Amino acid sequence: DTWHFCSDTTFKAPGNSSIKAAYGHLTGLILYGGTINNQAVRQITDTSLSSGTHTFNYSNGDMQQLTATGNITIAFSNMPSGGVSGFIIDAVNWGAYTITHPAGMLFAGGTAPNYTASGTDRLLVTKDKDGVYTLTVVARDIQ
Repeated sequence: DTWHFCSDTTFKAPGNSSIKAAYGHLTGLILYGGTINNQAVRQITDTSLSSGTHTFNYSNGDMQQLTATGNITIAFSNMPSGGVSGFIIDAVNWGAYTITHPAGMLFAGGTAPNYTASGTDRLLVTKDKDGVYTLTVVARDIQ
């Protein structure tokens, strides 16, 4: 099924029903590049870690930056339970060190990625309703 953008600034859902009629409060946000929930992404103060474990605490914000200055282990806490949630990480200089991921974390191709040694990779960590974590590199060496 296909969604259509119409000349009268409405979206048409499959079956030709108007989204504007049911979700008019959202169409303007979608049309003008906003987000449906602009309170969703909150970034906390950036962190550096030379060794040990860094726990990304979801309650502190769902976009965080960690600069590795040594070999580290990463963990996650306070991810919302019972639903799908996402977490964005700017991984700075992770490729210069050994990064240990949580047990059971899934990766594309089944293998943890190689990170940029001197630069920033943007990662997306998702947790599904069953508590399974998946890490995806969405951009390498962002500048």
